[in-house]
Amino acid sequence: MSEDKPLTKLVREIALEEDTIALEDGTEVTMTKGEQLVRIMYGMALGAKPDRNIIKELYERMEGKVPTTSAKDTAGKATVADRVSEQGKRRLNNLATGEDDDRPRDIETPAENPISKYPSIVGLPKDRAKGTQAGDGKS
Repeated sequence: MSEDKPLTKLVREIALEEDTIALEDGTEVTMTKGEQLVRIMYGMALGAKPDRNIIKELYERMEGKVPTTSAKDTAGKATVADRVSEQGKRRLNNLATGEDDDRPRDIETPAENPISKYPSIVGLPKDRAKGTQAGDGKS
């Protein structure tokens, strides 16, 4: 069980305190303050003018909270950000492998190796990118 926050811990401790209650017929009953609170809540939920918020709270405590409809609708569906990210990955992979993804292109693929033209992009020394050895004087 995770560690409770200070106020939650205090509420739980007080709820477990026992108290003696005098009923209308004069008899005394011992119960915890938590039990008293639940009986008051039931009285409000079942009284002459039922409190819908209390009814909802009691029902959620018994059956569990019902998920919102938006949570049901989006279950298993990718978010817009995920779809855009996936589309970007697909395009980059297609560029890297040279596959055509059926989109028209206005730019032709360069015939020469772009690394030899722009060696600083990949961190190679200029002479290595052109295929020469450093210091051999060949270009």
